[in-house]
Amino acid sequence: MIIITTLLNVIGIICILMSLIIIRKTVNREEYIYEDIKNKYEDIKYYYRTINNVVDSLSNALQGSINIIENYDSEKTMKDNISNCKIYSYPKKEITREKQFKDNSRDVINKIIELKNKGIASKDIAKILNKGVREVEIIIKMLENN
Repeated sequence: MIIITTLLNVIGIICILMSLIIIRKTVNREEYIYEDIKNKYEDIKYYYRTINNVVDSLSNALQGSINIIENYDSEKTMKDNISNCKIYSYPKKEITREKQFKDNSRDVINKIIELKNKGIASKDIAKILNKGVREVEIIIKMLENN
């Protein structure tokens, strides 16, 4: 009977040791999973802050654009730009825009000014007006320099 008791005690101790080993492996695996979850949570917080910053920047840019558009008086600005612009030839001879361009060319200049003030790129303005990109850029530079 002592042999059976001792054998059962040994079997019980072996079962307890095996249980402790299995529990320790499970705890280690859970700690690894927990650390992985913590790292992913930190990454998510970083992306959240980054996205908020991008959205705030975009919101500020859009608000600024909306304010510019709301305050923009296109006809007055176009008339002022055309009437105040003067082009100088090489010997500093003043040539007014009306003398240099025909009526249909004035319409093109008005369209270029209007589209540029709306923020459209020179390449896109050229496509819209069926003009060369360099031609549009030269007209814009002439208007900006005066």
